[in-house]
Amino acid sequence: MNYTNLIHNLQSSNFKRSNISAETTPPHITPARPPKDKIWGSLSGHILQLKKDRLNFLYDSMLSYGEVIEMWVGPKKTYVITCPDMLEEILKQKAKNFPKNTPGYKKVSDVIGDGVFTEVGEKWKQIRKIVNPFFNPKNFDFYTQVVNHKAQDVIAQIEELPDKEQVPISRLINTFTLKVLGESMFGQDFGPHQDRIEKEFASLVDLTEKKLTQLDIPLNPLQWWENKKFNSSLNAIDELIQEIIDSSKSNQKKNFVSAFLKSELYADIAKSSKKEANQFLIAQIKTMVFAGHETTANVLSWITNFLCVEQEHQTKIRDDLTKLRQTYPENTFELATKSFPSQDILWRSMYEFASESMRMRPPAWSFGRIAIEDDNIKGLDIKSGETVTISPYLCHHDPKRWDSPLKFDPSRFRPEAEKRLHPLSYFPFGAGPRICIGKQLAWMEIMGLMYHLFSKYQLKFARGQSPLEMSPQISLRPASDLYISVKKIPD
Repeated sequence: MNYTNLIHNLQSSNFKRSNISAETTPPHITPARPPKDKIWGSLSGHILQLKKDRLNFLYDSMLSYGEVIEMWVGPKKTYVITCPDMLEEILKQKAKNFPKNTPGYKKVSDVIGDGVFTEVGEKWKQIRKIVNPFFNPKNFDFYTQVVNHKAQDVIAQIEELPDKEQVPISRLINTFTLKVLGESMFGQDFGPHQDRIEKEFASLVDLTEKKLTQLDIPLNPLQWWENKKFNSSLNAIDELIQEIIDSSKSNQKKNFVSAFLKSELYADIAKSSKKEANQFLIAQIKTMVFAGHETTANVLSWITNFLCVEQEHQTKIRDDLTKLRQTYPENTFELATKSFPSQDILWRSMYEFASESMRMRPPAWSFGRIAIEDDNIKGLDIKSGETVTISPYLCHHDPKRWDSPLKFDPSRFRPEAEKRLHPLSYFPFGAGPRICIGKQLAWMEIMGLMYHLFSKYQLKFARGQSPLEMSPQISLRPASDLYISVKKIPD
């Protein structure tokens, strides 16, 4: 059995979620309306409260006002919705009327370009058609080998460290995800680019978060200065992406760059403007570098963080991995995943722990949709041009759907419990036609690094290291680097 079937069986088969709906939403909904900002609310709406602490303000509003809330970002209205049945209609049944091109996504696209993550309409379909072959299951045997080798490199790097009490695991995770992305999608080593990628993307992400919760005020010197920094980082990252493109052009193997260069879409753009065609190419590569590296690295850092907090679960996972190695003497991730049966329970504890980590810290914690035409969603009237704010973080922590939602509990994803979940009460990779295209590769990286790291070591926080705090930006980043202490497990 190959890795694709493994993930498919863990997430479907007899683990498949049922279509049980949450309680029926009453017709003719009047959304709750939290108080606007003090003093400036008639102009700012809720911007000042969002700017202060966007995640916690939205979470407190959900607890206080329910699952359908009307908010204002300056003069623009948005509905914050956490009702699973309504979200299913927006993200699945009526996805064509609720595309991604909200004002917020337009600001995000300033950072990562109009790629497969942010583009909409017919152009998105054309881009998706170019990208799809890279995520075809027939490629996953090769990707499994890449993940296996790069995860082993992480272990080798840890072994070379003179101080096993201060392992910079978040740094090693970032290297791992970048190298997997570079080799699997571009046929090159992204390792030498790591410092520049991290520095410039971190600056852009921070500045973009500020842009999402600011009013555009003419001649504002602070905004002028932040825009100047933004453009400087943007130019730096574009120069780096151009280097990746130039290097990929000389690679004889099919890669992400060559796929776009040979596409009809690129050729059509180049007919009118070679400069525009190159900017289009930069946007596609930038999107993949950011989305393919940033989100998976964050998830792996959060999983490692929770493993250091929840030592008893670490023991259970390690016991299962010991049995896995005994069952498959080859003792490699690559061969074990190809050979084990579809219902092998030995992977289940890792899957449950990773799933609960993504419930607690979903990589894309908030995103939006905009109504093209007037619509009615389970009784809520939404006018053309109005937006919907959808937060997996809020949905994953909704006490109406989850018992003790702030408690870390992997048993929520045991087979029988998972069957009872509404599909839109847990959706760390999104849902509907815009579900994350790299979901399977992300799972492969998660399972691959967990397999190698937790088979070898007992993990604890390094001296002076506290559990990670959240930094909710475009993605749900840890607020600081993570350092751990590792103790080798006897063979």
